Amino acid sequence: MKKCDAIVGFLVPRRACERGAETVCAKCKTPICHVHAQIETAGALCPACHRAPALQSFKLAEDVYFSEQDLLDFAEQHQHQARAQGTWIDFT
Repeated sequence: MKKCDAIVGFLVPRRACERGAETVCAKCKTPICHVHAQIETAGALCPACHRAPALQSFKLAEDVYFSEQDLLDFAEQHQHQARAQGTWIDFT
C-alpha cells in the first residue's frame, strides 16, 4: 500500500503524512489519504493543487522583493542579535 505524499507541518523539518493513500490527486496524481484530500467538482485534490491559483503560481524570485531600507533594517537587526546571541540569529 502506498503512503500519502502530502507534506504535513509548517515548521522545519516538514514530513510526509504517514497514513495510507486512499486515492490520487485528480490534477497531479499524488497519492493522498482521506484527511488530505480536498473534494472538488474535478475530484479529490492534494493540498498543493487545492491552494488558491495565486499561491500555486507564486515565484519567490519574482513576487517577493526587499527595498533598500528593508535590507538595511535586516543588517542592523543581524548585527544587534549577533552581539547578543553569538552566531544564532532569529528574524521572527
